[in-house]
Amino acid sequence: MYSFKQIQGIIHGSRVRLYFTFLSFPLVGMCLGYRDAGYVPFTFIFLIPILMANMSIANLLNALFDFESKIDEKETSSDRTMFDYDLTSKDIWNVVYFDILLMFSFSFLAFSHFNNTQMIYVFMYLCFDIFLAIAYNVPPFRLKTKLFGGEISGLLLFMTYVNLSYFLITGVSNMTICFTDFPGIILPMWAAIANFYIDSEEDKKDGSTSSAILFANTSIPKILIIGLPTMIYLLTIIYAIRHNNVYSCLPLLTIPMKFNVVKYSLQKKKLGKKLYFKSILLFNVLSIIGIIF
Repeated sequence: MYSFKQIQGIIHGSRVRLYFTFLSFPLVGMCLGYRDAGYVPFTFIFLIPILMANMSIANLLNALFDFESKIDEKETSSDRTMFDYDLTSKDIWNVVYFDILLMFSFSFLAFSHFNNTQMIYVFMYLCFDIFLAIAYNVPPFRLKTKLFGGEISGLLLFMTYVNLSYFLITGVSNMTICFTDFPGIILPMWAAIANFYIDSEEDKKDGSTSSAILFANTSIPKILIIGLPTMIYLLTIIYAIRHNNVYSCLPLLTIPMKFNVVKYSLQKKKLGKKLYFKSILLFNVLSIIGIIF
């Protein structure tokens, strides 16, 4: 039985405060599905706890293995879940197992209208998401410390969130829907690069070979931090023209915020990490408005 203090630690380590940003991706998928199918089934509500549980796995394991790697010890970040809240490694893993059970249990409610073949696709999505959440943090994979491992993991994880939402509504598993209809799907990759660049000194303690560390003496990380959002906005304009929808240009309103994120990231200021989550959330909300109208 967990104490109240330990439950607080689990909530803190799960980074619940960031769930609005994370959940904005499946909401984009929901709107794309509504656009193509004309309705949203009530069972969509059961998809939310599935994805929240998956986020909990990724964030708690990140806290655990950052703690065991002895990085970010002086920062008020998720690693403090361990030494501020009396949680042990076993406690964290028990929550992870519970989250996995919750994901599969709620899948039968969310996708109750699917046939057996479609459910196989659902379980493939869920297994892949669980694998990414674990492999991102846990040795020997620990993808966050590998060259472009963290960036690609973030991209793939949020791609599946969008695609799974779209699949639930339309019954069509469309792995290209993100790239053709949602330029913002590249934002998690950009955020990961910016995050690794800001935290490069701390990550060296973990033996990381992330792009920010491996290319530290080159301009590659800076080019990516500046170039990716530029590409995203260009794709947003192209998408708006292709669909003849001026509302699809609404995400361009986030350019000033992205400018500040880029500025603080290049200066390796922690404020950049707070701003990029807010900028992603705002971009996605404006994208949703553009899709609906």
